[in-house]
Amino acid sequence: MGVLTVGTVELAVHDDRYVADAIGTPEVPKRYVIPSALTPLMLKSGKLVLSYVWAATADGTIQFYDYTAGAVIVETSTKTGGESSVREELSIINPDKHIGHELGVRVNVTVAGAAGETVRIRGATLELITGM
Repeated sequence: MGVLTVGTVELAVHDDRYVADAIGTPEVPKRYVIPSALTPLMLKSGKLVLSYVWAATADGTIQFYDYTAGAVIVETSTKTGGESSVREELSIINPDKHIGHELGVRVNVTVAGAAGETVRIRGATLELITGM
């Protein structure tokens, strides 16, 4: 039986704030590329671990996004004002599809909140499970 390893990548600096008083998808500036040296046979699974405080009156989601493919990989359930989480985990199905792609986190505001409202991303960590 092979050995499994967990690799982690921080995708957001603690307490980053993103505008939630307008509809849009503010991007967390840090992006990551899964190294092409990780073959699909080596990459077993993945998850995104989030810590956040959602804006008081805005609606929307937090997305893990594939900028190369232009597609949402996984996203939270819809937030409708004031939610927070110390640790929300989102499973990434078939992470091998994203090897070599530029990936990142973004805030998807679908209903604007009051003037000056923000979404606070306290942390976003990508965990990749690899093994042979």
